[in-house]
Parts: sequence; C-alpha cells; structure tokens
Amino acid sequence: MALCAIGLIISAIAITLGFIATKLVSTSTTIWLNRCYIGRQYDTQLAPFTSIEQEQASLDLLSQGSSMN
Repeated sequence: MALCAIGLIISAIAITLGFIATKLVSTSTTIWLNRCYIGRQYDTQLAPFTSIEQEQASLDLLSQGSSMN
C-alpha cells in the first residue's frame, strides 16, 4: 500500500514538472516546430519552410538564441 502511495506521489510530481517544462518553451521554438517538416503546418498561419536549407538556417539561428523572422 505504501509503494502505491509513493508511486502516485512521484507520478503527480512528474506530471506537474512536465507541464511546467512545456510552458517554459520559448515562442520562437514553438514557431519553428510548427513550421518544420514534421510540425503541424496546417495549425499555424505561418507558411511552412520551402526548403530544407531554409529550415536548417532557421534552426541554426534558433540555436544561437536569435529570434526568427
């Protein structure tokens, strides 16, 4: 019984931390993820990347901390 309670507490903590982590993702990262090849391009008003080179260049800017256009 005690193991079940400990498991529930750890699960609740993990879910809470996961929720907080998703809220900390920057807007630029979210935009890039939506525009990339595997992203949800239909869910955004931004056009998807037209080429892999454009996608890679944008990812490079994002990894350097620059904002995307």
